[in-house]
Order: sequence, then structure tokens, then C-alpha cells
Amino acid sequence: MRPAETKEHSAQAANTPIIPPTTRTGWACPCPLRPLPHARHTKKCLLRGMVFSARYQAGPMTLEKLGTYAIEKRLSAHQNREVFLAHDGVQTVILKRLRLGQMRDWKAMQLFEREADTLKALRHPRIPRLLDSFHEEQAGQTSLMMVMEYVAGPSLADRLKQGWRPREPEVLEIARQGLEILSYLHQHDPPVIHRDIKPSNLIWTD
Repeated sequence: MRPAETKEHSAQAANTPIIPPTTRTGWACPCPLRPLPHARHTKKCLLRGMVFSARYQAGPMTLEKLGTYAIEKRLSAHQNREVFLAHDGVQTVILKRLRLGQMRDWKAMQLFEREADTLKALRHPRIPRLLDSFHEEQAGQTSLMMVMEYVAGPSLADRLKQGWRPREPEVLEIARQGLEILSYLHQHDPPVIHRDIKPSNLIWTD
């Protein structure tokens, strides 16, 4: 499973995508959120509302490049945040941008950096990796960037809408894989709390 942005929470949480090993079929979730104190560099986030599946449609695009990453299409945009499908010449990645010039306060930046630092510390075969983080200056505007492993595939919600009805063994396997990831996240100190587990945040991979 993957983590995503967090709401107000008592425990620490982090945005993180979680994906099954490429050698087996399974569910990937995109987002655990955990604030880390005084985070300095941006890392990556995965689950909080950012499930990167085929259901996302490209929005109007004017950008061609961010850093060394060529933009293929925009997957989503909300206020000062954007998520892109991009390529670095070797692999397809997810590029997440936070525009600093459009922020009304520093809380969004702090959460973005905490999320990135949390994801950087996670090492699990079902959690998408943070590949890079950097600051980007473009047209006089500064942005924080996170580069994440791209996980191709439909979400559980997509498959259910398409008429797929899992049998009991399949339901139990999905639950087993999800609990395995949550167990890993909860073993951290402080625990990483996944605040947004739902069908649309679970990615099916082959």
C-alpha cells in the first residue's frame, strides 16, 4: 500500500506508496504519513491521495522539463501541488511538485519535507522507493520536488468498477499483504501511521 498526505493526527504518519514485488502479483498501496521533526530536505510521498494509476487523465500542459526529468503528462493538480508522469531517459517516474510561491503559510512545505524524509527511511518490497528530491527554480518560482518510483496498474476501486469480484481467497490475500505492510510501518519509532487506506489507494501490479 502507499501512504499519502496526512490530516491532523496524534501519532506520527507519512505519505508512502507501497507496491508488491515485481515477481509476484499483489496490491500496492500509495501512502503513509509521519511528520519528522525539523526535516530539511524533500524526499517522497506515496499514498495520501496520490494513487498513480491509469485512471488519471492528463491535464493541460505547458511544462516540458523539471530538473533533468522530461514531463510526459500531468496526473493531478490541487492548489500548489502537482503530480506528473515523467521520464529521466532511463525510467518512467512520478514527479511531485510543491510550488512555494503559491503557499499561504509554511505548513505545507513542512509536511512535504517530513513526508519525504519519512519515505526515505522506508525499505519494503511493497513500498515504492523515493528516487530523488531537489529544489527547482523556473520562471522565478521555487518548487520542492520529489521523484518516486512509478507503479503501473489499476487501483482496486478501478477493478471493482470494471466488474471484477474477488473470491474469498483473493480477499484474504489482499488483506494479508496490506497487513504485512502496516505491520512494517508500525514497527518504526515513532510508528508510521497510514491514514488513508481505501480501494482507490491500492494498486494492482503483475
